[in-house]
Amino acid sequence: MSDFFIASKLNIDSSRNASLVDPIQYANTTEPELYVLLDEGLSPKQITALSSFIHRRLEVTVPLTILSVLPFFPTSKDLAKDVVNFYSKNAIDLSEYIKPNSKIITMGRSIYSITHSDVLNAKSFYDIVFNKQYFYAPKLKSYIFPIDAFKIWFNRDSFEKYFALTQLKNAYEFKLELKRIAKPILKYVEDPNAFLSLHSLLKHEVSLDLETTGLDYFKNKIGCITLSFNGKISYYLDWNKIDIEILNNFLKDRFLIGANLKFDVKFLIHNGVNKESIKIGFDTLQGSHILNEMSSNSLEANAWLYTNYGGYDKGLHDYTKRYPSAKKNYMKIPFDIRFPYATMDAISSYQVYKKQQEQMDWIDKQFPMNNDWSLNRYYKEIVIPNLNTFVDIEMRGIHINKEKLDSVSNEIKNLIQKAKDNIYKEFNTTEKKLDIASGKELGIFLEHNLRWPCIERTKVKENFYLANENCLKKWKNKGYDGADLILKYRELTTLYNTFLGNEKENSGMYQHIKNDGKIYPNYGVMITNSHRNKCSRPNFQNQPQHGTYAKLIKSIYDVPNKDYVFGVVDFKGLQLRLVCIVSDDETMRVAFTTENGDIHSITGQSVFMRNVTLEEFLRRKEEIKFSLARHEGKQANFSLIFGSSGFSFAKSRLEKEWTKEDCDQYLIDNKLMGKPEKLMQLAIQEKKTDVTMEFCSYWAVAIDIRNKFMETYPGLQQWHHDTIKFANHNGYVRSIYGAIRRLPELLYRGKDASQAKIKNLQNIALNSPIQNMEIVIISRSMTEINTELKKLGLKSRAIGMIHDSVEFYFYRPEIQQIKNICINFFERKYIEYKEIPILIDGEFSDLEKGEVLGFGSDWDS
Repeated sequence: MSDFFIASKLNIDSSRNASLVDPIQYANTTEPELYVLLDEGLSPKQITALSSFIHRRLEVTVPLTILSVLPFFPTSKDLAKDVVNFYSKNAIDLSEYIKPNSKIITMGRSIYSITHSDVLNAKSFYDIVFNKQYFYAPKLKSYIFPIDAFKIWFNRDSFEKYFALTQLKNAYEFKLELKRIAKPILKYVEDPNAFLSLHSLLKHEVSLDLETTGLDYFKNKIGCITLSFNGKISYYLDWNKIDIEILNNFLKDRFLIGANLKFDVKFLIHNGVNKESIKIGFDTLQGSHILNEMSSNSLEANAWLYTNYGGYDKGLHDYTKRYPSAKKNYMKIPFDIRFPYATMDAISSYQVYKKQQEQMDWIDKQFPMNNDWSLNRYYKEIVIPNLNTFVDIEMRGIHINKEKLDSVSNEIKNLIQKAKDNIYKEFNTTEKKLDIASGKELGIFLEHNLRWPCIERTKVKENFYLANENCLKKWKNKGYDGADLILKYRELTTLYNTFLGNEKENSGMYQHIKNDGKIYPNYGVMITNSHRNKCSRPNFQNQPQHGTYAKLIKSIYDVPNKDYVFGVVDFKGLQLRLVCIVSDDETMRVAFTTENGDIHSITGQSVFMRNVTLEEFLRRKEEIKFSLARHEGKQANFSLIFGSSGFSFAKSRLEKEWTKEDCDQYLIDNKLMGKPEKLMQLAIQEKKTDVTMEFCSYWAVAIDIRNKFMETYPGLQQWHHDTIKFANHNGYVRSIYGAIRRLPELLYRGKDASQAKIKNLQNIALNSPIQNMEIVIISRSMTEINTELKKLGLKSRAIGMIHDSVEFYFYRPEIQQIKNICINFFERKYIEYKEIPILIDGEFSDLEKGEVLGFGSDWDS
């Protein structure tokens, strides 16, 4: 045993001495072929079971060592907060126990003892189709194969166990190669301008990274630029020594590589770089996301996954742990720490780029599409152009009418107070006795004071009533008026806190307004799991689109001057049209090609009003009875196109919006009496303890609606079947544009697997490709329009995207021209549309007429 295990030599709390354990929990050899690292204390019986399991499943007695990464057993208190720091601080020196060039299985959190961060975990390696299942740890000179914690998979029949077995086999069969890692060359450039001028002669690709004094390019400054032309040598250039014109010449027509490069590009443009000179060529953040959305897309994670330099940033992280304020300003970090970190960022970015490009090429070769698209084409023709377009959009900003913001903030604030007063009056209580902003207090009050029926309880120790939106809507539907008052109060407070706020407190919208009176929303371009956009500072996509409050909120947005109006271009039923394209359903095809796309009426008639013909329904659809049926058809369309079960449809839609009387009448009209009782018996057999007799009425209605819906669109049901079958067999789905959605947990569905989780993953298999098609169609056209407007020198410009609509500033003299450009690009026909028309609506909002963004006049009127 080494000195390391002598208690007096351990750097841990002396109170731990009584619980010290030998890190070596099991060893059957002095020359192990495989190491297993534990993140928690296991009993001798569990250690024996684990070692026996490994030998049995690998069908050989493996030379094996099982190590505890901690020299003591952690308690629940230890793991209550900052778990990464806990493992990083207390872990043993693994190099004293593990020989170089080894194969290591990390269980659960034991991976933190190697990475000293949480950027990687077992889930990062779940994709066993397109990605490797290991990474290289340079300090240990060994290969790491992560799996889940022992208690998650051992003695369970689940995907996690299937993955653990896969990793054991991967590690055991892995052929070790002794790596010779070249030492990176890091150079400080004394004369940046001479350097940039020299390298302007040849337009080699280059990775670029900035270190700044903060994250806001309006108020923070650039400290340095680091560059690497080959991933071996990196150069550090002080920003204050650089001539902007020389930098412009260096950047012009150059293929730029980086990690989250949109951040750097916006800083550079704001500091004088010509925005037409600088374009993103490859961004490893987006590259990482399309290659494995189940893993972190940070450069820190990618350095572990794609380079031999994982953990190069440890010195910086150690410093910022000691001095947290330095996280906000990297230029405060001492040069001897900042210099190697900054220069290694550029080297890592370049190396990650090369490896990601190789991986895309490999995927395209091994998994070719049956059309002209590929992952490479998707990345280069859709993702990267979209990224560059959003640089333009984000830096344009959106004007805010400050006086209107003040006025609307006060108005909503007064409405919030009025809503609170109404709640206390309805509940016959006071603010001192009940804090309605507290979910716990509200839940307890509804149960013990008002005696409302239980919908759902929290899973915490107190087990009080859950009072979330779902529960409140159900109470509202049962006739409890106070539920509607709470819903209104919560809606108002959310709107106030997110889109309005208080100027003195610098909250809500006020915190985002710059000195020029504009906000600059930041978009996470195509980084959701289905590759849609995210938005923050503020979340422009999350604002209400319809209703009184929506109009009030949007009245705060302003135009540059009176020569402009707002323009909004919205797609007509885009998601349904895309489902029609991929499903080849004939009823849908007819609806979109001959019935003017009124699929809601078709569903309304075929499901809810079968006693009339479609022709009569279409003729009378404006009448109240028919209009209501069409509305129900619309709700069914959006709920059922992705295969929602009758149970889920009842839970998510009917139970919230139909009354019990509505359900009973439907059961009578459709001769379904007695069906709820049979479903109740089924629920009892399947031990669904949360199912009531009342819910079974909703469930029976939902099943009938779903059956009629699928009868109407048989091609849709076949598409559901084929897509889920493919996902179950392959562990992923792809959109027609090549984007991949990984669903590895469908590859093995053991008896201990959550059926709700499996169903959710299968629903994702259906909706992810459609959502990806949506963003491709909108982004491709928006990018083309942005390019066209700049090419023609027009003053109109795109300023944002909200789901399937694009927002513009339209210059009045250009309105007709812009309308024609939008129609030309957004409605352009592509072969993959299969002759299903993709159509748009447009509107203008003229502030001079009292209109607001999104509440204007149809552009054909």
